[in-house]
Amino acid sequence: MEIGEETAMIIAKIQDVEVRLRNQKWTGEDTAIVSLLNNWTETVIETATSGSPLFYVNSPEDPYPDYTIATEAVKVWGGEIIDEGEPPEYDPEDIY
Repeated sequence: MEIGEETAMIIAKIQDVEVRLRNQKWTGEDTAIVSLLNNWTETVIETATSGSPLFYVNSPEDPYPDYTIATEAVKVWGGEIIDEGEPPEYDPEDIY
């Protein structure tokens, strides 16, 4: 992905609140839930061990890190992914 290139946005419902995730940042109208999710995301990525799906989020092995984060967030906080967005195009040169 080129610098400045937009990625797809994922829309989820967590604790009955609609939130959006793009470039590993959550947004939404409920600032408490958004703050909670952003803090959680940062912490779990920084502390992820090799057994965690979030361990590979910032590596070429995870071609769609926002989806990985959203999937784990709905497991932990309860909810569902409403719109998965468009995953990045497959690049045969990338190592997954």
